[in-house]
Amino acid sequence: MSDNENVLFEEDVDRLVLDDDDGDLSEIDDRWCLVGRFLTKRSIDCQAIQHRMASLWQPNRGLYVKELDPNHFLFQFYHEIGITRVIDGSPWTFDRVPLIFERVKPGENPRQISLTRLDVWIQCHDMKTGFMSENTLKHMANYIGTFMKSDPNNFTGVWRDYLRVRTTINVEKPLKKKMTLERKNGQTCTVQFKYEDLPTFCFICGVLGHSKWFYDRLFDTLAKVIKKMFDLSLKAAPRRRQHTIGSPWLRSGASYRGPVTGGGESSQAGVSRNFNGEESNQGLIANLHNIGNPQQLIRGDVSHLLEKDPKAKDKSIQGGNDVASEDILSNNALLVVENKRRRTDVEKGLGESVVDQMDGSNLSSIGLGRISNDNGIFEMLDQDNHIDMKVATLDGSWWRLTGVYGEPNRNEREQTWTLLKTLTRNSTLPWCVIGDLNNVLSQEDKKGGRPYPQWLLQGFQSCLDECGLEDLELLGYPFTWERARGTREWIEVRLDRALVTNSWRTLFLEACLTNLEASTSDHCPIFLEPIVRVSFRTPRRFRFENAWLSEPMCYQLVQDCWDTQSNDSTSGKISMCVEVLGRWGKEITGDFKSRIKQCKTTMSILKPKMDAESVKQYAEARNRLFEVLEQQETFWKQRAKQFWLKGGDKNSKYFHKTASSRKQHNTILQLKDDHGTWVDWNNRLANVINSYYTSLFATANTHCQEVIDSVSAIVPSHANEELSKPVSEEGVRKAVFQMHPDKSPGPDGMTPAFYQKCWQIVKRDVTRTVQHFFEHGVLEDGFWSKENSSTFSVKSAYAVLQKLKGNWFDDAGDVFWRKLWQLKLPSKMQNLVWRACNNCLSTVVQLRTKRVDVSPLCPICHNEHETILHALVTCREVRKCWDRVGFGTSVTPGASFFDWCSVAFRNNSATVNCRIVVVCWAVWGARNNLVWNKKPFIFEDVVAYAFRYLDQWKSAQVSSNSSWPILTAADVGEQWTPPDGTSVKINVDAAIFNDGRSFGLGMVARNSDGLLIEGRMKYTAVQVEVAVAEAIGIREVLSWLKENQWPQVYIETDSLCVVQAIHSSIDMISLFGSVIQDCKTMLASLNNVVVSFVKRSANVVAHKFARAARLYPDCTCSLETVPTELLPCLVADVRV
Repeated sequence: MSDNENVLFEEDVDRLVLDDDDGDLSEIDDRWCLVGRFLTKRSIDCQAIQHRMASLWQPNRGLYVKELDPNHFLFQFYHEIGITRVIDGSPWTFDRVPLIFERVKPGENPRQISLTRLDVWIQCHDMKTGFMSENTLKHMANYIGTFMKSDPNNFTGVWRDYLRVRTTINVEKPLKKKMTLERKNGQTCTVQFKYEDLPTFCFICGVLGHSKWFYDRLFDTLAKVIKKMFDLSLKAAPRRRQHTIGSPWLRSGASYRGPVTGGGESSQAGVSRNFNGEESNQGLIANLHNIGNPQQLIRGDVSHLLEKDPKAKDKSIQGGNDVASEDILSNNALLVVENKRRRTDVEKGLGESVVDQMDGSNLSSIGLGRISNDNGIFEMLDQDNHIDMKVATLDGSWWRLTGVYGEPNRNEREQTWTLLKTLTRNSTLPWCVIGDLNNVLSQEDKKGGRPYPQWLLQGFQSCLDECGLEDLELLGYPFTWERARGTREWIEVRLDRALVTNSWRTLFLEACLTNLEASTSDHCPIFLEPIVRVSFRTPRRFRFENAWLSEPMCYQLVQDCWDTQSNDSTSGKISMCVEVLGRWGKEITGDFKSRIKQCKTTMSILKPKMDAESVKQYAEARNRLFEVLEQQETFWKQRAKQFWLKGGDKNSKYFHKTASSRKQHNTILQLKDDHGTWVDWNNRLANVINSYYTSLFATANTHCQEVIDSVSAIVPSHANEELSKPVSEEGVRKAVFQMHPDKSPGPDGMTPAFYQKCWQIVKRDVTRTVQHFFEHGVLEDGFWSKENSSTFSVKSAYAVLQKLKGNWFDDAGDVFWRKLWQLKLPSKMQNLVWRACNNCLSTVVQLRTKRVDVSPLCPICHNEHETILHALVTCREVRKCWDRVGFGTSVTPGASFFDWCSVAFRNNSATVNCRIVVVCWAVWGARNNLVWNKKPFIFEDVVAYAFRYLDQWKSAQVSSNSSWPILTAADVGEQWTPPDGTSVKINVDAAIFNDGRSFGLGMVARNSDGLLIEGRMKYTAVQVEVAVAEAIGIREVLSWLKENQWPQVYIETDSLCVVQAIHSSIDMISLFGSVIQDCKTMLASLNNVVVSFVKRSANVVAHKFARAARLYPDCTCSLETVPTELLPCLVADVRV
């Protein structure tokens, strides 16, 4: 017995020894594993996340994803490069939820790894000069969390708005908002932190992973006690990623323990392998073509709200009724959309800033757009499977708005009816119910399919009768939902509707419900407008667009109108220009968006091509794009009325928004009449305006002669003679050119830029008209020419005296003033120095002289009285600015700021004087910022800002001014290029000879090898303009083509004006227009002829032929008979 027991005991302790060659059958290779969780309390679909992560990471060796616990995943990689790339590229998100992960160490249990760290990029804003250093970034990163690395581009370039640093933060601790830095000298700087790709966080506690609605203490703390310490200012601009499917990179869970090498990954990318020959994981890895609807993988809230955003674009929703987003915003209207997919279509029409998302799972199926609560116009009542709110009208009264999503299941429709009956008892306010109710009132609400069950119709009708609700009429298409369009099963139903009580209809008598009829969804959005505002639109008058001046054709059209109306008055000629330019200008400024899109499309097609012709066409398309963008900027800049940088801003979006803001600000909707009653455009508003201005400029029973006789004359006789001189042509020219080109147009619609650019054409008529007005005008005795309003003002009279003062005063500072006003600087800087020199600057000492009770001490140094000289020159902190500039601040005792400036200007050049003025301007601005905005005075920043502003302003003056575009040709090829294949290229040019009474034409036809086919020279003894001669040359070439049978002909000229005129649809009756019309007629009868523009350098041969026409008039030559002196230029273009 004991032996058996011993045997059994020995069997219990026996071991099984495994062969080393059997291999490791462990499921996980912990060399390349990540364990992670998503920062959310929602359940995460493992199948969805493995496709998403695989598509983002794209591991060449494959990826296996295993769900350890709910929202706890293990990611198995199969090469060091794949896992390293994922770690370095973090953070990663799925459905806007970040993934928190750690790398598994060999032998470590992945379920026991703490997942609380997240690597993020943080932007450090508002950092001042002197604080921007790598060491400071490290300290700030360690304050937020743990420093990892900084952006290598932080200190490259001229200037950066912020610095970036990568930091590991603890997701269980609140986010850091800002940090105050202080140097030993007492200088401080408050740095604002912005987190890139910041996920959902709580506005109350600042912890990631939940919103304010899920704050732990929300349910046991009074609402008035809870304060929101955080907001969206912590979030940096989002970066969106494309959602693709990751099946090509997914593989089964069997491990592959290959050797760890330093080489690249396997070249067999995207191949799914199962080394055990099993198919257990194939069901989890769906192929790209087998994924039915991406919304099944990417789940999120589909509720939406409509924010009142003044930045929204005035654009109609695509298709359907023309309802502008501006109307939606201004009228506090309600937009109802059906789901997230439909929201995308609405965003395209209204702009992303109009439509935003609302976080709240209990509202995800309602799909309602609503007005934002930021303006405080409504109060939420309930949010249990519906939206219930109180809305305030403009007069302070309240009404009730409820958004409901009806039960889609027919057998449960009574739940919707019960909900409406319950809501009815909650309030007696005027009530409106809107949404996808999934109920119909009659058989007319459905088209196609089987009739609705009668019990459903009666049940819904009875519910509305009990609730006192009636259906609001739907304008537009009568149905809002459809299925199987275009088939026999096509069904259309009106499921979306608005129901209102009688009191609500009484409150909003003109309420309007519109079907917007847009889209890819099976539901149409409906638009409820309680108050319909009828916008008053005046007839659009002609306005000369300064963008037209970039086209040579514009100048030619004006010349044509002036020449053909030689016997007409100036106003008649301008009227003709208005008619012609109005029709022609639509081609230039008609549709910037489509023209820009066309240029970009052409560029995208030509960009990959490498052949010479494609490269040339790409350059032409690019220059066309730049030209259109320049015209667009000029278009909006002219409306923005922003002259502060004189075209140097180069920000079309800024000009557009400024113009929109001006239009909104200047719009008149209502005015009070004499009786205090509000009237609008539908109720005598035009009469009120007319009556007001009629009475404003009219007087009754006035006798001014006695007053005038009592006023003594104070203008000296010689000054009176100067003012009474006849108006000269030079005086008119100066008056015209002193106006800014972008100023508002006159009654004729012409801007100052028109008269300035076309002065050589219009000067004689304009001058004669002005002189006639001053000689015979009815306002001759009382007209003051120095003011636009024709009314005398002290300011303009003083300006006249300043210009004439040298005639009767001997001012010792005249040299200084002349130098000051001659400086090339913004006028506001010169005006500041002028005010300071004349003791008109409001320093505290100056204020005390006006009996203003303020401290006389300088607000910067607090040591001395703030005189003008002290504020701009001798203050302790201001001296540092001048020391940085390298300019002395020594002054003689008792000297004034004017004395200091006079000495400084007398001893320095104009460049140094510019710096003196701009530093004074910057110092005064920084002083005012300190006084009014509590912004510290930092001399380094003051000097840097002054010179940066000066450089920007100067570059704006030398750059292409969009108000004065130079008439240059497009930046096309510099050299002549031969045609392709059997095509023929003809170059034509005209030359005006020195006597001005004759011109020559040169026409050269060459083949694809650059060899001369035929050349012609023609001499004409007639005096014409250059443009006319160039047009005659084109006409001669087209006549020449009728004698030949060339398959494809390219005509090139270096006259851009002629090419534009040929391609334009405008008819001109001048000599130039007649020749152009002949060219158009002949082109219509010719096939395969293209007329294009080239630079002079690519048209040299034709130019030399034209110059030689005087020696060889009416000569036709071939390669054998060409004159000897013309051979070198021909040989230079021959293809070798």
